[in-house]
Amino acid sequence: MCKVRIKRSLFIFSLVFLFLSVYEVQAEDFDCISATVLLDNSGSMKKNDPQGLRFSGLRLFISLLDIGDQVGVISFATESTSLTEGLLTIQDNQNKRKLLDRLDNPPAEGYTDLESAFRLASQMQEQGGANLCQFAIVLLTDGKPETATVNPHYEQDIIEIAKTLGIPVWAIALTPSAQTPFLEKLIAETGGFIIPAKNSADLLEAYLGVFSQIKDRTVLHENLSTLEVCISTLISSA
Repeated sequence: MCKVRIKRSLFIFSLVFLFLSVYEVQAEDFDCISATVLLDNSGSMKKNDPQGLRFSGLRLFISLLDIGDQVGVISFATESTSLTEGLLTIQDNQNKRKLLDRLDNPPAEGYTDLESAFRLASQMQEQGGANLCQFAIVLLTDGKPETATVNPHYEQDIIEIAKTLGIPVWAIALTPSAQTPFLEKLIAETGGFIIPAKNSADLLEAYLGVFSQIKDRTVLHENLSTLEVCISTLISSA
């Protein structure tokens, strides 16, 4: 089963590189982007993303980054863990491949402590953010944040930390349950955007949507619809 998933992911990446080879860049004012990905890995993901397509989408997102871009990945559940050694700058394609190979797929379990994820993201920015890059936080979650301890100010505390960073939050809301008043307020306060994913089958397309928003790119290839059909077929047959 694992070998089949790996082959399927590699095939998806090959399709992406084949079909997304030509871009139109619209008024890009930055030399690069510095993206910190906050990946929900709480227990509810066992139900909402049992095949781990959030990790496949993450690898797709990283595969599309340019030389000179930065990326850092944080997995959050009851605790938050950095899946990369801080913000990593992509030096070349071989360096990117090594990064993809090193990424873990930790099992889903526990609560959804988004506050700890933002605190870790803040540390990443302080230690390695490139000043010439456009900063972005990519948040994927399937519900409201919560911890084992009840704190009536918890959600507002998260928003205040996010505002302090001064970085737009681009959120992928997996399932309608993720489109909460909290998430809407977080996006409004940080100047980002919400891209809904009705279920895990929509995650790859959602990652592509986030990528196009951050990089300000429009795909100019007549075969893009073919790519979408191929991805949908692969997911439905999983």
